[in-house]
Amino acid sequence: MFSSFSNKIIIYALTVSCGVLYTSSFSPIDFKFGMFLSLIIFHIILLKGHRKNNILLAYIFGISVFGSGVSWIYNSIYNYAIQDIIISFSLTILFVLLISLLFIPIGYFLNKDSKINYPLFPIMLPTIWVVLEFIRSNIFGGFPWLLVGTSQINTFFDYLYPLYGTKFVSFIIIYISIIFSFLFVRPRYLYIHVSLICLFLFLSLFLNLNNVIVSNKLIRIGVIQPNIDISLKYDNEKIDIIKQKYRQLLSNKTDEELIIFPETAIPIIYNYDKDFYRKIISKYNVEILSGIFRQDSDGKIYNSMVLINDFEQYYDKRQLVPFGEYTPFSNIFKPISDVLNIPMSNLSHGSPNQSDIKLLDINIYPIICYEAAYPNLLKLDYNKYGFIVNVSNDGWFGDSLAPYQHLQIAQSRALETGYPIIRSANTGITAIINSNGKIIDSLAFNTEGYIHTSIKPVKGNTFYMYFGDYPVLMLLFSLILLHTFYLRRHG
Repeated sequence: MFSSFSNKIIIYALTVSCGVLYTSSFSPIDFKFGMFLSLIIFHIILLKGHRKNNILLAYIFGISVFGSGVSWIYNSIYNYAIQDIIISFSLTILFVLLISLLFIPIGYFLNKDSKINYPLFPIMLPTIWVVLEFIRSNIFGGFPWLLVGTSQINTFFDYLYPLYGTKFVSFIIIYISIIFSFLFVRPRYLYIHVSLICLFLFLSLFLNLNNVIVSNKLIRIGVIQPNIDISLKYDNEKIDIIKQKYRQLLSNKTDEELIIFPETAIPIIYNYDKDFYRKIISKYNVEILSGIFRQDSDGKIYNSMVLINDFEQYYDKRQLVPFGEYTPFSNIFKPISDVLNIPMSNLSHGSPNQSDIKLLDINIYPIICYEAAYPNLLKLDYNKYGFIVNVSNDGWFGDSLAPYQHLQIAQSRALETGYPIIRSANTGITAIINSNGKIIDSLAFNTEGYIHTSIKPVKGNTFYMYFGDYPVLMLLFSLILLHTFYLRRHG
């Protein structure tokens, strides 16, 4: 009896360790191989357990992943909303418990009682896992954080992102991991799956389906990281101090033709404070791209980006952060929003169809903060040269894993699109990311600074940006159909 209890404790401890190992594969730790170790060990544990217990183990694994990987949510709730330790901690735990539910189907499907000797079984686990990633990325506004594929940027798998996208990389990583896990139970047909994945990865090396052309024109850009504490940003009495910080940083300007400010650079409605920007443009003979709060003629307020030169071009954020920028199902959740009391949390969604921002004949493709996690928001004009600008304010999450994870997500967008990304973040991490997802310059978190850079715009498209996630969705749908047909036919 004691031995049985001890074994359970070991299994639970291993499961928790696998979840932490999963998180360690993401930035800033970047232990890439940790993802494979995590999944292989976790799958072996599930293969040796019964379904009922595995459902619990899968849930514990999910809690470990999100408990170690996104506990930074507590920082934003406690420091800038409720400022009550018990309520802030409870809400963070509630979030982790709810989102971890999406791991339960993995334990239900993979267990000691599974029919592992039928031909499709090894490929069905990555199918289920990636379906769950799609659900998590879209349900209730979505939370596409800590996707398996995101962890593997700047590795051998980089060539797959512009071809198939991050979620397909998730599929491949999980597929490889389950094959290694299955070596311990030696099911039939495993050699077929080993051959299939090796052949696929080999042939993909020679696919030339990306059509991205680099311009010869250099655009000189300055990028500002002011490092303004959130407690100052939303104190109206400190606005002049914030403006002075920008003026000081602008003294670093040399020959840049465009200066990029971070998300909501000046935290008051832009309509009432245009003079600050206009004076900078007049003094430095430069164009400004800045994150702002904007109010339209109907009184709606948006988290926006504006390019200011002789006239103004706007982009309004489309993918807002639930409870941080708007209240989903407000008739149900408004009491929670009232308790959180986060500044500027009643924003409006931007229109899904907005005009491109143009810098002369160059397109600027804007994504604001959380939108970097949604590749479908990037509507690229493949016939015109352009680059991507991501403005953000990760100061909400304090000195945590969040700013590093957010930057890693932006890197995956650069890989998928083949376009360079300029990232300006209030407290960091500001970075210049090339079209291969590599960081060529950056400013450390919690520092202030100014980056001088020159980039070459690109045009064209990658295979992934042309087709999006439709190929992987078709693959998942086809595999589920085959699985269903096989079960009906063979029982």
